[in-house]
Amino acid sequence: MSFFERSPGAALSTIFVLVDGRTASDGDLGRAVRDMLGRSGVLDGSLIARGQPGRTFVTQAFELPSDAVLQSETVTVTVSLQKGELDVSPMRTRGPGKGFTGTDAPDTELDPECPADVLGAAVRQATETAIAESSTVLKPAGSWRGDHAADVATPPAGVVTVRRAAEGWTVTARIGARGGESATASSSVARVARDASPEDLGRAVTQALGQRDEDLRPGDEDPAGGERQVLVEADEYGLTIYPQAISGDTGVWDVPAHPDLRELPRQASLADVGQAVSSVAHEQTEWG
Repeated sequence: MSFFERSPGAALSTIFVLVDGRTASDGDLGRAVRDMLGRSGVLDGSLIARGQPGRTFVTQAFELPSDAVLQSETVTVTVSLQKGELDVSPMRTRGPGKGFTGTDAPDTELDPECPADVLGAAVRQATETAIAESSTVLKPAGSWRGDHAADVATPPAGVVTVRRAAEGWTVTARIGARGGESATASSSVARVARDASPEDLGRAVTQALGQRDEDLRPGDEDPAGGERQVLVEADEYGLTIYPQAISGDTGVWDVPAHPDLRELPRQASLADVGQAVSSVAHEQTEWG
């Protein structure tokens, strides 16, 4: 449920309703959507949905443990009234730390006065489209209950690179790296099988981040090896995960922070961390 102060969709409000999609009819779903549309608009600022770090109001409404779970086990459909038409649009789930984005699938345009069951059916169909568009990152609903959070929150500082190669993943702690820079590779390298679980990959990343600069020694990493490389930075708020690229000037993995990043809270589970890192490594990032 969204509202606006200056432009449509500027923020979420605390006005919402939960509908059980397993038992609700198309008419029930359509009536709930129409009711929410009717209550949207310029609302009082006290209705702004206040969340917590790593757990937004929507995540709390679904009783999920973190935004990372919301972004890996749910899909989103938007319904808006524009220029005298109802637009029903599926969104693509992008996985932990990335949220939701539009798709190339066409919107469904409806008469605002259409029957409730027609609107509900359109929303249900858009949901199926969103599921199909998000199939590469979606996890079964409730699978978070089998994921294990780190024994403690992720470290408040540290930088690692995660490199994918034919033989598997390597996680390398960096020395003196800050602000989107790879800096110097250390001799502390963890190796993880290419088909390892997200939890195993996340554990290797979290453990490598916990090493202090003063305990690390320079290593002999091939600066241009592997297929893809991801840079992971930890700070007091959580993890920032960047794709990296081979520099056209130096021929090595030293292109720093890319705007198409992912962010996770410090309380993210090991599986969330591993899935986010793997997703960044597999995405085809456009470099300007």
